[in-house]
Amino acid sequence: MNIRYSFLLCEGVQNDKYYRDNTKKQCCACYACVNACPKKCISMFKSSSGSLYPHIDHSACISCGKCTDVCAALNNVQANEPKTVYAAYSKEEAVRKASTSGGLATEIATYIVSSGGVVYGAAMVDMEVKHIRVTSIENIAKIQGSKYVHSHMHDVYKQLKADVAQGILVAFIGTPCQVAAVVCYLKSVPKNLYLVDILCHGVSSLDCFLNGIKLETKEEISSVSFRDGNKYCLK
Repeated sequence: MNIRYSFLLCEGVQNDKYYRDNTKKQCCACYACVNACPKKCISMFKSSSGSLYPHIDHSACISCGKCTDVCAALNNVQANEPKTVYAAYSKEEAVRKASTSGGLATEIATYIVSSGGVVYGAAMVDMEVKHIRVTSIENIAKIQGSKYVHSHMHDVYKQLKADVAQGILVAFIGTPCQVAAVVCYLKSVPKNLYLVDILCHGVSSLDCFLNGIKLETKEEISSVSFRDGNKYCLK
């Protein structure tokens, strides 16, 4: 079996424990393969741990290789060393209070949207953390605040590619593996695309997060704050 293709068969190859165990460790569930498949035969499968992995419907697969072609784990993505380091925060007190890390991402998003562009960032929607497309100043609040949970990408890559192709100013804010996936999916970084990757040391699955809440309370939860100013507490 080709190691490149076995990576995308993580949950489908039940009879090959070596490939299943070793290739799953590389997957960050970025959804790039799901977006790239022309036959729409790749879906994200939830494992017993709650983590997501790609699964191919072989009855529809045409072996075109586009899934592995956009996989950041299987392709070398150029990395860059920091050239200059700055410390920054929003001058607006209201923005800082609504944010959890100084409001810098909010200021970047505000600039992009005010310039006629769009911003992609992680939002909590019906207790699911997922990336959304923001086109108005009013909706920037949806992507404010830290979220220490894996953000589901769904069809974001397709939307982002279409925006970039139209010459729209675009900013994408996500984890380093998600940013790498965007680069792999587009094959380049156009001048109208700004990539902002946050410092990350790993994220938990959505299932882990939701089950953790159930251990704390039996009440119906509609919103969550992962940070309260300088306090790292769930609220």
